[in-house]
Amino acid sequence: MKFYSYEYLTGRIAVTNRLQLILAAAAAVLLVFALFKYYRERRDTKYRELSLIALFGVLALICARISSEQSHHLIDDQYSSAAHAVETVAEELKLDKAKIYINTRAARDGAVVKAGGDFYRIIAVDDSYLLEKMEVIDPEIQLVDAD
Repeated sequence: MKFYSYEYLTGRIAVTNRLQLILAAAAAVLLVFALFKYYRERRDTKYRELSLIALFGVLALICARISSEQSHHLIDDQYSSAAHAVETVAEELKLDKAKIYINTRAARDGAVVKAGGDFYRIIAVDDSYLLEKMEVIDPEIQLVDAD
């Protein structure tokens, strides 16, 4: 069973896709260059075609980025809910957040929390959590910390 640390959960919220940003910037630079050359030499159509290709590339990358941002937003919400659950459990048990691990990336009913050497099951009640102490027999625990 995998347990994720608080640092891992909060660190995953800020992940961005740099490659997509670099490709979009390169396509935008190519578009500006092609438009500049096209307006300078209006008789040569190769720059017009190049600018159209670059424009379509920029539009495709923008659409892909919007879709990616929407899916990342949903994932970030899940990590935020798990991090909030760890914060609440740390407050309730009066422990440091670094000593608490949760077995899911999204806080939900039935999530298991490892706090020190004890295990608790989280039961969501309205805006708060109820902790039920549990005994784990023969656990195969793998702790996942921040990179």
